[in-house]
Amino acid sequence: MTVREIMSAPVLTVGLDATVSEIAEKLRTNRVSGLVVVDEEERMIGVVGEGDLLYRVARPHLPPHIEVLGSIFYLQTPSHMEKLMRRIAGTVARDIMSTKVVSVTEETLIEDVASLMIERKVRRIPVVRDGCPVGIVTRGDVVRSALAGAIWQGEKEEDAPAQSQDISGVSSSED
Repeated sequence: MTVREIMSAPVLTVGLDATVSEIAEKLRTNRVSGLVVVDEEERMIGVVGEGDLLYRVARPHLPPHIEVLGSIFYLQTPSHMEKLMRRIAGTVARDIMSTKVVSVTEETLIEDVASLMIERKVRRIPVVRDGCPVGIVTRGDVVRSALAGAIWQGEKEEDAPAQSQDISGVSSSED
């Protein structure tokens, strides 16, 4: 099974100059945890999510350092500290977004997406075509496809966990 079969499309995007307030409102109204940041040509530049907004809420703390004879030696590079300060004080997407983004194509196998999510510790992966976002696949999408019996490796379909629907609409495994 490929990403095309489970991705959400179209993907929600914001521009580089979207304000933190606009980002937060778009996340809230669409009930999503992340957005793809695009340039003027709709090419993916980065992603921004709830985690990036937490920097605005969290109490800032001093970076790790050592004090020796009245001198302070920081244990992080100046570029790391600059990036942290930009995220804390940032007012637009370009300031707070993550730019080291892993992406996949529509033809990527779901098993490969699951491996990427585990290895890179990411919750969502943009799906791109020619550098432009065409969808997004989340951990929930991958898990739901597995629970539907689509990718259980080494098991026959009848061996996959059975699902039942209770009256509250929550799925639970049958024993």
